[in-house]
Amino acid sequence: MAEGIDQRIVVPASKILAEILRGKQIDYDHVIIEGDLDITKKSKSRERENIPSIESIRITNSKIEGKFSIGEISIKGRAIFENTQFCKEVVFSSVQFNMLAKFNESLFNGRAFFMDSQFRGNAFFIGANFKDLSLFNRSKFNNNASFFKAEFENDVAFNRAEFFGSANFTKARFGTHLFENQRFEEFPHRKDTNLKADLKSRRGTNKEGRALFIGVQFKNSAFFDGANFNSDAIFYNAYFLGHASFMNALFGGSCDFKQARFQRVADFKGVIFENETKLDLRGSEFNIFKIKWSTIQSIFIYDSQLFISLVKNYEKLGWTEDANKCYYAYRVFNRSSMHFGFSKLVDVLEDLVIGYGVRPFNIILITIPIILFFGAIYFYWDGVCINKSCSYNCSPCSISINESLLFSLIVFAAKIPTDLRAIGGFNWIASLESILGWFVLGIIMSAITKRIKL
Repeated sequence: MAEGIDQRIVVPASKILAEILRGKQIDYDHVIIEGDLDITKKSKSRERENIPSIESIRITNSKIEGKFSIGEISIKGRAIFENTQFCKEVVFSSVQFNMLAKFNESLFNGRAFFMDSQFRGNAFFIGANFKDLSLFNRSKFNNNASFFKAEFENDVAFNRAEFFGSANFTKARFGTHLFENQRFEEFPHRKDTNLKADLKSRRGTNKEGRALFIGVQFKNSAFFDGANFNSDAIFYNAYFLGHASFMNALFGGSCDFKQARFQRVADFKGVIFENETKLDLRGSEFNIFKIKWSTIQSIFIYDSQLFISLVKNYEKLGWTEDANKCYYAYRVFNRSSMHFGFSKLVDVLEDLVIGYGVRPFNIILITIPIILFFGAIYFYWDGVCINKSCSYNCSPCSISINESLLFSLIVFAAKIPTDLRAIGGFNWIASLESILGWFVLGIIMSAITKRIKL
């Protein structure tokens, strides 16, 4: 035999269809299936005879050259398609998988539709490769679902899907090949007309496949650790009831979590945002959200309520530095929308004096120049007397620069009893410094109060 020739046995699709009609269990390994297999509601085979269910189906290490369509049917036993190549379109819409569904290491060259299906047993797509559009919209995964190391090279959608067991997308890759002139006109399910229009409208805006999880419900743990989203990742209105882990995931396009809800811990530690990625968390709700402020400060879309939620989140985690930096950014963001007036002036002063209560070092930078300035005045013009009984018209007396600075500090900070006192007109200067000290203290108290009340 010549090398490179496929030695697998060729089986016509009509033979498999006949076995299904007779209620036989389907079991093939290392075969090539020629022709289309169509057991959808509108196919001729379904018109000739009612097929309520398939006993079980196992096609492994094989190649299916034609279209493979199974719709609105129940598979009683296992559905195993391990290491199988689907050369054309695959349809498993409205299928009820009652036991294990296994598509590990399978290759989907055409579009793959699993819409409105129910997986009652475990669903495994470990290492599966989807080269074209793949849709799992409104499907229900009653048990564990694993897409570990799966690759979605074009758009993939899990819109309004429900995961009742754990959902594992660890090290999955979303969007690895370019797609152009993609046709979305012949969807096998009319309910997806809105999605069809959306995909058409975005064609050309981003040439890599997007991951769409709009309205999806993860009712147990969801793992996207190390996942690679090369294009847009849309989790709009997604609901995570269990632990949600995106540790070390990479986002290369827009990252949309608008109105997403995280009931428990959302772990985004080690996440990388590439290119000009924007993180949109507006309207989202979370209990514990683990992501460093330095990771998102320049890429997330600002929103006042979101800022407050993040600050409280960091405080709950005990990440004081992140909480302070986030709070500072929140105050700066709010100031940008203020109209010029007294409130904005106070806001600016709170920033300069104490950094909105989170940058206490600013106090030193503000107070030291003031104390030095007034201390120099008292020293060079002999404005301070060391005589305790000195009156308003007391004659000048020579004091050291250290004593002048000490007096300036005392006047600025508080009226502490001391032998040093201003003489003559310098009483007015001392009063001015004292008022300035009380003003700075008021600004400090205002900033700290607002920080505490957040």
